[in-house]
Amino acid sequence: AIGAVVLDSYMKWYRVKSYYVHEPIALASLQGSTLPHDRWVYILFSSFVEFVVYLIGIVIATKVVTSITPKKIASESAEKETVFIKYNYLLMAVIVSFFGKLGALLMVIWDYHMIYRTLINLFVLLSNVTAVKTFLHTNSVRAGLIVLLALSLRVVVQLFFFAFDTSLLLTII
Repeated sequence: AIGAVVLDSYMKWYRVKSYYVHEPIALASLQGSTLPHDRWVYILFSSFVEFVVYLIGIVIATKVVTSITPKKIASESAEKETVFIKYNYLLMAVIVSFFGKLGALLMVIWDYHMIYRTLINLFVLLSNVTAVKTFLHTNSVRAGLIVLLALSLRVVVQLFFFAFDTSLLLTII
């Protein structure tokens, strides 16, 4: 989990460094300088908050989607009983599915175009859908809906940080 946050913050920092436009920010007094290499703590903090909100969004979206259409299974006595979801295992499966962020390590060594950041994030989102689908034993549409709802909460948090610092370059994927 820590690795995913650190690699995400590196990709954000790299993007800020690549497309940096000198603009004063609302939190400049809290951050010191507005140079991109001096803002790594703020970027790390925003990545951490986005990651936590994304995981909370996975849990909330799972509760919402499963409450709309609860999945029933037949027990040995042919009675129907509700499947209980172990949310801590679901979150562990989603965290493990962030292994695609390791692709950002290549950005540390070689200078890649920023399209690779989008491809890495898209791969991670597809891995998250696969993890949710596999853990919940559901179809791809429901798993995709859960990840999409969690991603929308993450975008709301990004909009909040973007309101204070427009140089973070708002990204959906």
